[in-house]
Amino acid sequence: MKTKLMLLSLLFIIFSCSKKDEIKFDDVNQLIGKWLLVSECGGISGACTYPSATENITIEFTNNGKYIAARNDTIIHESDFKIT
Repeated sequence: MKTKLMLLSLLFIIFSCSKKDEIKFDDVNQLIGKWLLVSECGGISGACTYPSATENITIEFTNNGKYIAARNDTIIHESDFKIT
């Protein structure tokens, strides 16, 4: 019985995912610019968090491969990015 239940669970997991869930990203120019964070969702619980009304969080992707995260115009994280 355990084997059948595990097999059924495995089949459910395999077939519940589809390629429709994938995001196609062909052009890095679609990403370049400054983005305003409105929510973050995910993690183990899948919970969402939202910036406060006085908090302005932006994420910027530059033409030269830089990623810059800022809170109220103060940089909180900066790194390089590459899409492969």
